Amino acid sequence: MPAERVAAIMVESAEFKGTWTGGDVLLLAKNDSWCDQAVTLSRIAFGDRLIVHQGMANDPLPAIIPNRWFALLSYRSPWVIPADLLSRSEVAINFHPGSCDYPGYGCYSFAIHERAAEYGCVCHHMASTVDTGAVIEERRFRTIEHETVETLKLRTYIVLQALFQDILFQLARGESLPQSQHGWSRRPFTRRQYQQLATVSAGMSDEEVRLRVRATTYPGEGARIILGGIEFRSEVPSRPPIA
Repeated sequence: MPAERVAAIMVESAEFKGTWTGGDVLLLAKNDSWCDQAVTLSRIAFGDRLIVHQGMANDPLPAIIPNRWFALLSYRSPWVIPADLLSRSEVAINFHPGSCDYPGYGCYSFAIHERAAEYGCVCHHMASTVDTGAVIEERRFRTIEHETVETLKLRTYIVLQALFQDILFQLARGESLPQSQHGWSRRPFTRRQYQQLATVSAGMSDEEVRLRVRATTYPGEGARIILGGIEFRSEVPSRPPIA
């Protein structure tokens, strides 16, 4: 169901018609259509107490007012949230587009490279180190054969949107957040590890080369191929991504 229709149904419901009487809620998100839907749902839940900042990678962190708020929500935020911002909220939670097995950077690619049978998304409390806070809820689904970064990302966004909506309205109703029995299974992947994964060199098997190329190909991005000290780039789609 489109987010606009979900929003319309909730506006008609007495349960979410101006009932939020708590403090300010800060939402940090990317500036894209998926996050726009999250903003729409958040405005229904928190009304004029919602403060929204959206941006893209490499945008500077905006100046944020007021000094304190009830909740800080990070929904695919392009910014790493500094510790001083986390300390200014009663609850600070992040929605991560990867399961507990894939924290950090490049999570889709590592899951594809490891041929993960399952993937998913996580809602977790934020800590000073990215993707290390206590897990609130994890949702998983089975991967498909020959999964690509685009297909995995699209399927994850759909599940993440549902998770966000459920947690959002638990907060709006004043309910206690759940506590998952699962935790992160490893340290967060880094950008440097992703760059190593995206590098193909002589000596790798044909199967490994194909797997790395598939795991790191995305519109505008691709594997780095080094032969005889010369760097090449794998062919990448020139169209907009599906997610």
